[in-house]
Amino acid sequence: PRAINLVAGVICLTGVGFVSLKPG
Repeated sequence: PRAINLVAGVICLTGVGFVSLKPG
C-alpha cells in the first residue's frame, strides 16, 4: 500500500506543478 500511496502523491504533486506552470 505504501508504494501505491507514494505513486499517488507523486502524480498529485506533478499535476499541481503542471497546472502552476500553465500560462493563465
